[in-house]
Amino acid sequence: MTIPQADGSHSVFRALWDKPEPKTTRQPTFLHTLQATHRREAITDPLDDGCEPNPVHADANCTTPASPPSLPRPRSPAAAAIQAVSNASRVIRRTLYESTTYMPYFTGVTFLMNMIMLFVTLGVNDCPGTSPMGGCVGEASLGSCAFESPRVNPFYGPRADTLITLGAKDTPKILDLELWRFISAVYLHAGVLHLLGNMVGLLVYGVQLERSFGGLRLAVVWFVSGFFSMLCSAVFLPNIVSVGASGAVCGLMGCSLGEVMLNWRSHRAPGRDLLSHSVGAVVELLLGLAPLVDNVTHVSGFLAGLSPPAETYLRPEHGTKHAFGSPTSLGATAGAESSISF
Repeated sequence: MTIPQADGSHSVFRALWDKPEPKTTRQPTFLHTLQATHRREAITDPLDDGCEPNPVHADANCTTPASPPSLPRPRSPAAAAIQAVSNASRVIRRTLYESTTYMPYFTGVTFLMNMIMLFVTLGVNDCPGTSPMGGCVGEASLGSCAFESPRVNPFYGPRADTLITLGAKDTPKILDLELWRFISAVYLHAGVLHLLGNMVGLLVYGVQLERSFGGLRLAVVWFVSGFFSMLCSAVFLPNIVSVGASGAVCGLMGCSLGEVMLNWRSHRAPGRDLLSHSVGAVVELLLGLAPLVDNVTHVSGFLAGLSPPAETYLRPEHGTKHAFGSPTSLGATAGAESSISF
């Protein structure tokens, strides 16, 4: 097509024909700026000659030398060691408590208190200096903390009068308003064998409950079960001197059993967990039929932990909804409640 030459009649037409289209300029948005920056950082130009372009004239030759790449600052050995320890602790914590919310502080403190109280009891007992029958076990290595002879205490521990002095459950003294014996008796044990059995049960059941529901709720179940078991023992067996945490441990067992039934859908294998807890409870209650065992504390502590108030306290909304690991039957051997009669 031929365009007519400019004259008076076609000047307007040609002006409109040759007029360039207006260019719309859009201000770059914040998102566009971020995307452009990301592309500049992520994409490397293969024809880059090692210098930065002139920011004033985009088509000018590169006149500004590129800045050298920044190297990471070397860390001191102390900082590297601290970082290594932090990483290791993070890995250990993730391995041990990857599905947990709470750390088992109360269980650990209770375990240490029971261990310390046994050594305090043995020290107060002072078998080499006060035992009328002699024959102390471990006198050469333990000194004043040596155990009484198995003829005196088959659990390898102190004498009964020492336990009564330190706070064993003794009904006549409780009637004299020494009510602190309901709690102090929970932290006293008849000997090493008695303590080890109860501590196995505490670790097996206490750690699981505390990791899911916290130390405060576990402490409530622990103290209520221990107090109620000693109260029932004082009422039904007033002539028996009893010590030990078996009532509280049985309360944790009953609480674990009820928790499975209450939070059935929160467990990966609820049937297996229910069977495991049931077997452990049956074995523990059967151990209460052995001589020198206060089975009243076992039964009453178990019922206190299985009671509706305790189980309602462990609803899923109060804790996490992850499944517990099933405790083995070893937890069922949580030592018998020692009862020493005279």
